[in-house]
Amino acid sequence: MVARFIGEVIPAPDLSKVEISFTQSRFKVLSPEGTYVSRNLFKAALERFYKHKAQEKIGARLRYLQKETGLEATTFRIKRFDARWANCTENNVLEFHPRCMEFSNKAMDYVIIHELCHTVEKSHNKNFWKLIAKHCPEWKELHDEVEHSGMVL
Repeated sequence: MVARFIGEVIPAPDLSKVEISFTQSRFKVLSPEGTYVSRNLFKAALERFYKHKAQEKIGARLRYLQKETGLEATTFRIKRFDARWANCTENNVLEFHPRCMEFSNKAMDYVIIHELCHTVEKSHNKNFWKLIAKHCPEWKELHDEVEHSGMVL
C-alpha cells in the first residue's frame, strides 16, 4: 500500500534526512533522495514533525494552565504510550502522547489539568477528583470525550 498525501516532494540533496513542513493545508517534504521518499525515511520524518508540533501545542497550553491553576510540573515531554494518553512521573514530569493534540482544545486542556493534578495527588482518590473539579468543572464530559474519542494509540 502506498501512502498518499496532499503536498509536494522537493529534492534537497544537501540534507541527511527527510524534513517535513505544513503550510496552507499542504505538506512540503524535503528529500535527500530527490523526488522519491522511501517509506522508512518518510515515517521517521513524520514522527519528528508530529512530535515537534505536539511539543509546541501542548507546551503552550501547559504553560498557560500552570499559571491559571497554580499547579506546577517539573517539566514535560512528548512520549508514545501503548495504553494511555498521558502520565505524571513521581518527579512530577508530565508525559503526553503526541496524539493528545488532536483532541478538542477543551479535552486537551482536561488531559493537561488531569496530569497537573497528579503533581499534588498521585492516585485517583477523592481529593484528586475534587482538585480536578476545582480546575475543570466539566471534567466528566471531557473525560468521556477522551475515553470515547475513537483514536487508537
